[in-house]
Amino acid sequence: MEKYLGIDKMIFLFIQEYLRNPLLDMVLPLLRNKFIWIPLYIVILIYSYQWGKKVFFKYLLFLIGLVSISDMVSSRLLKPLFNRLRPCNDFQLNTLFDPLVSCGSGLSFPSSHAVNHFALAAFFYYTAHFISFKWRFLWYVWAFSICFAQVYVGVHYPLDVFIGGLIGFYFGNIVAKTYLRVLNKEKEVKG
Repeated sequence: MEKYLGIDKMIFLFIQEYLRNPLLDMVLPLLRNKFIWIPLYIVILIYSYQWGKKVFFKYLLFLIGLVSISDMVSSRLLKPLFNRLRPCNDFQLNTLFDPLVSCGSGLSFPSSHAVNHFALAAFFYYTAHFISFKWRFLWYVWAFSICFAQVYVGVHYPLDVFIGGLIGFYFGNIVAKTYLRVLNKEKEVKG
């Protein structure tokens, strides 16, 4: 395991040393800010409501359940279990780079941003039928960009966001498929 953690730190330091630039230094801290995405969430809710008024509250319930479960698993179960320091709190590492945001006292593994955003991306990929299928991959681009921002600003290691993304993808898929099954069963009963 130490070998993988060493590689993880090397990739992190490579990003800090070779990919940092003034434009990304300005944009990526904003990209990872949860408040920046409130307009997107509002638009999603409006379109979801217009697309399926009869199922909107069920959709909202599954969405809230997904975020609650994914956040609880990452923040309250896995982070205390693994107890990994953030790179910006690691005294051996934080002298080698300058974090772009406040580090905070939280733990690093897995990244809750990664878990939550990949869970949402997977859920929206399967359920946001108001968006053309050929454009739905953009949900994953959105989630990936937020995950990369977490590493870039210095609050997570690449492995934190990679595993966090896989966990979120898993939960998002399960909840989306459950939601679609519930809708199909209701259609069968009514039909």
